[in-house]
Amino acid sequence: MSMFDHVWKTNGSTIYHMGDICIKEYNPELYLLGEIEKYIMDKDVFDKLKLVDNPVFMHLIDYELDESQNIKKYMYEYIPSANTTLAHIPIEYTIVSLRFLINFADYLTEEGIHMLDPNPGNVILTPDGLRVIDADLYRFDKGDKVSLKKFNRNMALQYVLNKYIEGDPLARVSDHYMNEAFNIDPSKYKDPADEIYKRIKSRRTRI
Repeated sequence: MSMFDHVWKTNGSTIYHMGDICIKEYNPELYLLGEIEKYIMDKDVFDKLKLVDNPVFMHLIDYELDESQNIKKYMYEYIPSANTTLAHIPIEYTIVSLRFLINFADYLTEEGIHMLDPNPGNVILTPDGLRVIDADLYRFDKGDKVSLKKFNRNMALQYVLNKYIEGDPLARVSDHYMNEAFNIDPSKYKDPADEIYKRIKSRRTRI
């Protein structure tokens, strides 16, 4: 009998789930093929993300390094997913989660880290709110903070919009209210989530 509750493979890694934790182990071929930048989390970024105190981001626990001081595997909290979609959850859930996500994006900006990979598969819906996982592609950015803030906030919006579209097939084929509501420059608003909320409510839409 396996000691793990579940084991599943992703693009470039194997994830082992055991109780309240998961262990993500990168496939050795990635190192041989020079694919580190594409798939493997930077250990200095990991150390910064481990300190994050924001309910929207997964809790990172620890990592193991290989001989070249690259992350070989890392441990993080297991986050169970609710059996629903953003398209069927009250608007307040999405807006509160988006506000936390934008705060997380601003934290990354202050640390000089840019967000990447707003794949809907990297967003988990829980009873307590939206959670973001899989920060493997996050990297330090040497550019100016103004540009980075705009980029990261746009990524935060993209995470939520992509997750919504995933749960509403009609959104894939129609450029309608959700795309319009999220079509803002979030760097220009103190509270972009509030602006999006107003736009959605004015159209009497749902999330």
